[in-house]
Amino acid sequence: MAQQLQTSYQQARRDFTRAALKYGYALTPHVLEGLTGPDGEELACDVAIKPQEGARHAVVTTSGLHGIEGYAGSALQTHWMKTVHARGPVDMIHIHALNPWGFAWHHRSDQDNVDSNRNFRGDLPALGANPDYAHYADLILPEYPTLANKLQIIWLVASKGLRTMQNIVQKGQYTHHDGLFYGGAAPSWSRSIWEKIQQDDLNQYDGIVHIDLHTGLGKKGAMKILHGGAGHDAEFATMKTLWPQENLEALGDDRQDNISASVTGDIIDSWRPYRQGRNVVAAAFETGSAVRGPLQVFFALQADHAAMARGEKDPVALQWIREGMIDAFIPRDAAFEAALFENNTRAFKAAVRNSLTVLPQLKVQQPA
Repeated sequence: MAQQLQTSYQQARRDFTRAALKYGYALTPHVLEGLTGPDGEELACDVAIKPQEGARHAVVTTSGLHGIEGYAGSALQTHWMKTVHARGPVDMIHIHALNPWGFAWHHRSDQDNVDSNRNFRGDLPALGANPDYAHYADLILPEYPTLANKLQIIWLVASKGLRTMQNIVQKGQYTHHDGLFYGGAAPSWSRSIWEKIQQDDLNQYDGIVHIDLHTGLGKKGAMKILHGGAGHDAEFATMKTLWPQENLEALGDDRQDNISASVTGDIIDSWRPYRQGRNVVAAAFETGSAVRGPLQVFFALQADHAAMARGEKDPVALQWIREGMIDAFIPRDAAFEAALFENNTRAFKAAVRNSLTVLPQLKVQQPA
């Protein structure tokens, strides 16, 4: 497959909006006021909806909640608008660039250093959510990451185990506002826009399959479908019915072979107020993108966050850090791109096809 991943937010947004208008999607922009992209361009989250007559169910995708990861998600959404068509009463909805600032500037966090996929908690600021982070905060994010620091991190992972360190670092923390995986002290712009979209555009449906698109973790090019809860949950059983041929992972089981730790305050949690009276299946499609695995992802994020925290101005250093982020999350690699499109498109088609039979058969949760 020819290269389709952009590294310019402006071009990615242009491709997405053009495809939406060409293929019959209604388009609504939510503009991030007061901030612009690297070339002074407008930043926005765009909602594309293709309604079908009589549809009571929808398949919804979201991209760019983690900024730079949006380049992969955007390319997938644009491709799907062109090539995937519902054969029945199910609406397809693509929500582009939930974190447009991070997307445009090649950061994972937003303009306030908030990881919006740790921001969906009802008790912000959740100061006691991850007390272990504080013990390692200076090691996780020094002012200038050095070789000695990297060796300490590698030794910690080797001595304590990858899963233990992922639970400390990746889970989400709410005490160090310059740190990694900072969940914020109040609802982020991305969360506010998403909740508005839920209320205005998604509240009408009886059943929803929500797919949040990500890159980073796992074997390069491989895609896993992640469930935030446990393997014995009813929703996980439904996911197996929607995606019988895919590799599913229940993060709540905290297995050593899981690609991710169980996280707190992710976008999946945002569905809790909406589950009564409707069926919701919410999952993440996670495509591995770093050839050297989770430590490559960590060190790219560490360099990026340290530069933001100290206000780095050196253009050479900033370009080097940007390239590290691109290599970790959206590598310029034909084999990776081919696997990204093949694996995610197969699973997206299954969601559209199987939602027509799976969602109507589920017992709807009735209001208490």
